[in-house]
Amino acid sequence: MLRSLYYFELVRMFGNIPLILKTIKYDDDYWNIPQAKPSEIYTQIENDIVAAIPDLMMTASGNDRGRITQEQPKRYWGKSIFTIKRCPKQQLSWLK
Repeated sequence: MLRSLYYFELVRMFGNIPLILKTIKYDDDYWNIPQAKPSEIYTQIENDIVAAIPDLMMTASGNDRGRITQEQPKRYWGKSIFTIKRCPKQQLSWLK
C-alpha cells in the first residue's frame, strides 16, 4: 500500500518516473533506470492496491485505532482514477 501511495504522489508531481519493482543491487546501473509512462505507473498502483486490500482489516477498533483499513486503499485508488480521468463507473465497480 505504501508503494502505491508514494508512486501516486510522484507521478502526480513529475509525470514520467522510474518504475522500480525489484531491489536495486550495488552493481546495478542505477544511474540509467528508464522512466515509465504514467499509464504504467497507474497500472502498478492499481495492482498494489488490489493486492493489499485482502490483507487489511475491515475496521480498526481498540488498540488497532489509527492502523490502515480496507477503506483507505480504496479511496486512494478512487483518487487516482479521477486524477487520470478514467470512467469511474467502470473502474470503481470492485470497490463495493
